Amino acid sequence: MRLKSEIWVQALLRRTVQAGGFATGLRRGFADAGAIHVSVRDRSGANVLLSPAPQALIEEAQTSRRAFQVVGSGLSDEQVLQAIERELRLDPDFWLIEIEGVADWTAFLDVASEA
Repeated sequence: MRLKSEIWVQALLRRTVQAGGFATGLRRGFADAGAIHVSVRDRSGANVLLSPAPQALIEEAQTSRRAFQVVGSGLSDEQVLQAIERELRLDPDFWLIEIEGVADWTAFLDVASEA
């Protein structure tokens, strides 16, 4: 069973602050099952954009986890905005979280690797 999106997002925000970073919800989605997208800004100002990983990339034994795939790396703020606007046309119920100031964000965001 998967946690509700709202609870998962609250936990991500807290974990980011505990790691010494800053996180904010830029867009609030459907509380129960809204897709979650994450923009991670590094110290140089470049962004990594993560979106929910397709189920095909998640191992069968771990279908309850929230895994992400990198959909863009080294993106400007404008490129992130364009990607989010495209997503908004497809799914108006998604969450968008922005994280800054965390050196190792992969410690608390599970990035699925393509097999």
